[in-house]
Amino acid sequence: DLGSNYVKEADLEPSTTEYEVGGLTAGEYWFKVTQVDAAGNESEGAITKMILAETGPEMIGLLLLSLGLGKVVTRRRKK
Repeated sequence: DLGSNYVKEADLEPSTTEYEVGGLTAGEYWFKVTQVDAAGNESEGAITKMILAETGPEMIGLLLLSLGLGKVVTRRRKK
C-alpha cells in the first residue's frame, strides 16, 4: 500500500544502531521508524523504501557481464 499502513515489528532499545528484519522475499518494502516518549507521544518518524532483488540466473548473468566490462575498461586504461 506504498507505506500507508504499518505493522509494528519490534520495540528497540534507545542505544540500538542496527536492526535486521528476517524472512523477507524479493519485492518492495516500506519501513517506518518512530520514537515514543515517556508520556506515550509518538514522533512523526522516518520512512524509507527498500527493494530486494530476486537472486537467480539473471543476477548471475549481470555479475558476469559486469566483471567482463570491468576487464575491458581496465585493459584500455593500461594501453
